[in-house]
Amino acid sequence: MTAIAYKDGILAADSSCYAGETYQGEVTKLARTRDGAVAGASGDSTLCDEFLRLFQNSKADREWLEWRPTIVGSAQFSAVVVMPDGEIRQLDESGYFPVKAAFYTEGSASKLMIGAMAAGASAEEAVAIAIKYDAHCGGEVQVERLAGERPQGVATLQRLQAGTQEKVLMRVTGATFRA
Repeated sequence: MTAIAYKDGILAADSSCYAGETYQGEVTKLARTRDGAVAGASGDSTLCDEFLRLFQNSKADREWLEWRPTIVGSAQFSAVVVMPDGEIRQLDESGYFPVKAAFYTEGSASKLMIGAMAAGASAEEAVAIAIKYDAHCGGEVQVERLAGERPQGVATLQRLQAGTQEKVLMRVTGATFRA
């Protein structure tokens, strides 16, 4: 189960991986292309990993557009891609379509994160709220930024650089916790 949120050039996700109701560990749910597009994937972990690896090693508008899942049947997959110009594209097993919205969410906590961002939360804060209040979200907040975007959100306490991704410690509703 997943929490992915995009707002103001920032794509954020939780890091927990579940098999049904069973926690399986931590995974990377975000990737960036060489030319600056960012993506987050949810669903079957094998498909997510397959898509994110292809996405990361391609240019923004190349082979990932033609990708279709290798596992068919009950496996589910969806992703959000934000192009370098800020265009949002939603993908699933059948293809993609553009989304025109001020912000976007994906995963089990979508309604919770939409509400948080509509009330002024950043993408990072919305994912931290999902981690705190949705039983199927957890781990750390992962962040990818479009080129030129600066960190936002008064809730950010500390940023630890880890390659091109940041692990974020957040403060939400007065309680400090590791998101």
